[in-house]
Amino acid sequence: MAQSIITREFEAYKAQQDALEQPVILDEFVLAKVPGLDPDEPIDRDETLPEREHIVYVAGVTQSGYVNPNAVVYSLIMDTRVGDFQFNWVGLRNKETGLLGAILHLPELTKYQSIAGVQNGNAITRSILMSYEGAQRITGITVDASTWQIDFTARLFGLDEMDRLANLDVLGPAAFLDEGFKVVPTEQGFQALAGCGYVGGLRCYLDEPHALPALTLPCRLYLDATWKGQPTSQWHCEYVIRVAETLTDFHDEDGYAHFVAPIAEINAQGEVTDLRFLEGFAQYYRQKHVDRLLDTKIDKAAITDSTSDASSEKVASAKAVKDVAEKVQEAIAQTETKLPKAGGTMTGNIRFIDNQQGIVWERNTDGAFIRFKNDSDQDTDSFLEFGTLDNGNEFFKWTIDGIERASLKSDGFRVANTIFEGGTALSNKYLGKTGKAADADKLDGVDSSGFARAYSSSHGTGGGHWSTAQLVSWLKSKGCFNHPYWMMKASWDYAGNRLISDTGCGKIHLAGCVIEVMGRESAYTIRVTTPTTSSGGGTTNAVFTYTNHGPGYHPSWRRDFNTRQKPTAGDIGALTQAQGDARYLGKTAKASSATISDKIKIYPSSTTNFHPIVWNSVNMLYTTNSGSGMSYRPSDGFSKIKHGQMAGYYLTHDTSGKIKPANDNRRSAGMYGLYNSHKIAHIWSMGEAYKIHDRGANFGNLHGLAYKHTNNGTGGTMAGGHQAVWCENGSPKAAMGSHGLWGQQVFDGAGNNRQRVYSPNNPPPAPPPGVKWVKVASGSLNHRLLSHSNAKRETVVTNFPCSGGRHHTNRFKVVITTSGSGVVTHDIPNCWWSAKAVIHEERTRWSGAAYVTFDVYTTGANILNGPTWGKVTGWELWELK
Repeated sequence: MAQSIITREFEAYKAQQDALEQPVILDEFVLAKVPGLDPDEPIDRDETLPEREHIVYVAGVTQSGYVNPNAVVYSLIMDTRVGDFQFNWVGLRNKETGLLGAILHLPELTKYQSIAGVQNGNAITRSILMSYEGAQRITGITVDASTWQIDFTARLFGLDEMDRLANLDVLGPAAFLDEGFKVVPTEQGFQALAGCGYVGGLRCYLDEPHALPALTLPCRLYLDATWKGQPTSQWHCEYVIRVAETLTDFHDEDGYAHFVAPIAEINAQGEVTDLRFLEGFAQYYRQKHVDRLLDTKIDKAAITDSTSDASSEKVASAKAVKDVAEKVQEAIAQTETKLPKAGGTMTGNIRFIDNQQGIVWERNTDGAFIRFKNDSDQDTDSFLEFGTLDNGNEFFKWTIDGIERASLKSDGFRVANTIFEGGTALSNKYLGKTGKAADADKLDGVDSSGFARAYSSSHGTGGGHWSTAQLVSWLKSKGCFNHPYWMMKASWDYAGNRLISDTGCGKIHLAGCVIEVMGRESAYTIRVTTPTTSSGGGTTNAVFTYTNHGPGYHPSWRRDFNTRQKPTAGDIGALTQAQGDARYLGKTAKASSATISDKIKIYPSSTTNFHPIVWNSVNMLYTTNSGSGMSYRPSDGFSKIKHGQMAGYYLTHDTSGKIKPANDNRRSAGMYGLYNSHKIAHIWSMGEAYKIHDRGANFGNLHGLAYKHTNNGTGGTMAGGHQAVWCENGSPKAAMGSHGLWGQQVFDGAGNNRQRVYSPNNPPPAPPPGVKWVKVASGSLNHRLLSHSNAKRETVVTNFPCSGGRHHTNRFKVVITTSGSGVVTHDIPNCWWSAKAVIHEERTRWSGAAYVTFDVYTTGANILNGPTWGKVTGWELWELK
């Protein structure tokens, strides 16, 4: 099965060309025969051109065209002058850059070249359809594919079939000329004589007698003919003589039609019966039928015109046969047009006298009728009619002077078009289908003024502006107060409808609005529902209600709020966010604009003895109860910040502003020592395991920030060289500062990933004596050197197992090799490329084998692509042993 894909390389190229507003160009086909290619396997979208030795043919695109705006097709036509080669891989690329756009994998095909007198060539067309958004626009293809990509196969098959059917019309299913294919006995057995025959309209010609193989008698012989050939070569008739008991036309496994005809039958004694049809035409006589016809030829004297002669020696003439046929037709007509005396079934209409008078029984597609008519003078006097129509509509009708005077139908009895029920005309009891309820007794006594009125589904109110009074006046002119409920919908036309501006709660543009009126003129309510869009400042998604129960009851409009018409802050008397921010301090805001006289008060709780805190007077935060301090109550007790003291064991400040312990014996609480902007007396760790003596001792095992890389219990300036020091029993082991990392040894990572970091001052140890690099594996690559903005990666599994299911990268090295005819470029000063291999970090598997794996990266710029141009072709894996 053939498969095709669009490459990822083409996707990037298409995006680039689209961004640059340049056309996408694919103008060259490449055909190759790739060993071991399975056309049923999915195609890798990163696949590249095959090796040069596998490429068998390269040619430009013969024709391209668009199928629709999002699909284009490229075709390659190879005539009989091209060949000989085989191919199973087709690629479509940009000829200038070598960029591969599409790939086709297919079962292997052979292309033959025509050589006069030696072989007939074949013509092959291969097309690739590429479908993506805006394909016609991006490629700039303007030719409609339907104008040139024509399949002539169907037409050629049609011509062949027309010739076959023409032969079939003339010669019949089978016809043989003279002795063509006649089976005769010979000394060695049997043979078919040379000659011509037609089977199923196909011409079979035998140049010379054909000896038949040894036959098992008795048997029956058939001639089997079929029409075969290639789509681009000459077709011809193939035939074979088959032995079978019965054989009919059939299709073989390749779909070719086979036509068969019996030619001979041989009995057990070897006697041959010729079954061929001779020379066809209308009669298709077999040979034996011709002989029998001649044996029974009739003399003219035996022909008679008599229709009553019973002689078995005479033959009826054409006239006698015609006379008998006429009498038979006359008898049939009698039986079809006359009803027997004993009665029977009639399918036609019955008319006594004629259509205009007497009794008429008639049936048509509408029903069955019996009419009593008297209209012999053609002046439409009168008739009486009974009828049964479809759906059970039976009726009786009496017509005088062509006018229906009385009738009885399924809906009742009527006289002169008036229907009666119980002696009363229905028109006096019920409202007609098209009538109007103008009388009180038409609808069960309900007065028409109690009906709701739907005035119009689309009615204009005119352009311009209206006041509320003008709206009410217009609605009154439309009859809104004649019904307890009246409604209409204004037309969807901004220019053809009014704008009402005096509601006091928003403008109403009547275009598309639903207007409802409820009540009477002295006390009514108007409701207007506005659409989702409007004009002239009209309010959308709203319901306006106007109530007027008289001038003394304050007529006014109101507007309802809803999910699509939510109230603003002003609508409900609230502050906007901007107004609130200007008046009040937010939850997380700072009182940056507070004045000296402003106060922030925290009022006491009803359950604790907390005191108010006030911000006032020279930017100070204090409590209104002096001596109490500011307190907070954690879960473990009561702590305070009081009079310059903080924590459960207080810190104080001296006259210079330095914070110091209130009591040197309080350092065990967790904070102690003299502080200023750059000094600290001691480092204290809160855990018991890291305590030091109040008077100073070794730091112990300290991990974290230290002020200096030596143990100094009295304090000092922060060292500039090291800003973080790790000590063990007072001795610094490692540090970090402005000069980088410092230590006896430097490592990166943890656990099994821990790797030592080497430097010129800390070189790696020399390999032990006898250790050397040994090549342990190698392989081939086909990694092209292409222009990339980022490195292109290919992962290689070496199949070299890791010892113990794991390996370390410093034990292995990879060497990659390149070959080819060099790198081709049009921009030598700016052309560059590089390639490298990077071994994966430790690879571990819990089961199965783990192999050393590495990635190959290539990158570069301004490199042209080609099937034999530079690429990474091989790799070697070396192990330190």
